[in-house]
Amino acid sequence: MQAYRWIPGATTLTPCVVPIPTPKDDEVLVKVLASGMCHTDLLFLGPNPPVPDLKPTTMGHEGAGVIVKLGTRVQDLYPDLHENLYVAIHARNPCFLDTCTACSAGADNICNTYYPIGVGVDGCYAPYVAVRAQIVVPVHSDLATFPPEQAAVATDAVLTPWHALKTVAGVTPGHTVLILGIGGLGSNAVQIAKNCLDAKYVIAVAVDERESSNATAMSLGADFAMKPNALSEFVKGRNIVIDVACDMVGIPETFSLATSVTRPRGTVIVVGMTAPKVDFFVHEAVAKELTVRGSSWGTKRELQEVIDAMLQGKITPLVHRRPMSAAVDAFEEMRRHKVVGRVVVLADDISASSERSRL
Repeated sequence: MQAYRWIPGATTLTPCVVPIPTPKDDEVLVKVLASGMCHTDLLFLGPNPPVPDLKPTTMGHEGAGVIVKLGTRVQDLYPDLHENLYVAIHARNPCFLDTCTACSAGADNICNTYYPIGVGVDGCYAPYVAVRAQIVVPVHSDLATFPPEQAAVATDAVLTPWHALKTVAGVTPGHTVLILGIGGLGSNAVQIAKNCLDAKYVIAVAVDERESSNATAMSLGADFAMKPNALSEFVKGRNIVIDVACDMVGIPETFSLATSVTRPRGTVIVVGMTAPKVDFFVHEAVAKELTVRGSSWGTKRELQEVIDAMLQGKITPLVHRRPMSAAVDAFEEMRRHKVVGRVVVLADDISASSERSRL
């Protein structure tokens, strides 16, 4: 089968012919129907990958598809799993062991026992992927009602802001929430804050050069949207009190802006990792008694919550469909920030069917 892989030293995806994997006794083989493309992947295609000593790996950590084969022990261990079951993949790939400090505390999103899917373990930029049965989440819907591109992006582009806002920040009704960055994650964060957590106000700040980003944020439910240089004067002029700022970008400029406009004893959540480091102004954090927290991915339980919320129509990610055979071009399209939302590659038969349905 044709897979799109990370090769040491390469600056983009490398097409390779690899065997269809055989699932181990506790694994399932999934026919990949859709896989989202994440900017985090770009970190591995630069000169200094964040995880050292990786072997060549099929990339793609946002995936959904249909189980086509069960490992020999799966039916006994997980009787709810079966062939032809529609599933999303919890790509953090946690161990779920009682002896694991993270998993035993319900924090399987930060388990480091195994590599994540698509990072050290073969991922979803391929027609098939073999994963541990324990990390698949059944999607209780059909492909027409809940298309695979939606199920795929649920696993990160929706799950990550869900965990950041609901679990880490603890957004509650009446809070005013600032979202910095209106891309694949930020566009979903706006919907989560407004439609799922009942935020009083959602302020969206687009940091890219697309003029359409602010209009997109407003269409998704933001109460206000603006460029970074307008934010400080806006909140002062309107006497708006920001309770939670969520930095989906992670560069010095966005982090500094978040800490400067958040209210005393407010919360700043850092999700984006674009820059390797940012300046932290200790005096400001101490004087305002700010809570500054990182947030990473989300748990398997939260992934089920996310899918349920999406099935209820509360979150509809912006996706841009491309065929799997065009994965390299799609990846470069993402790199150049050509779209708002998520680029998703579809299995070629699904993509062709989707194109025909639009004709």
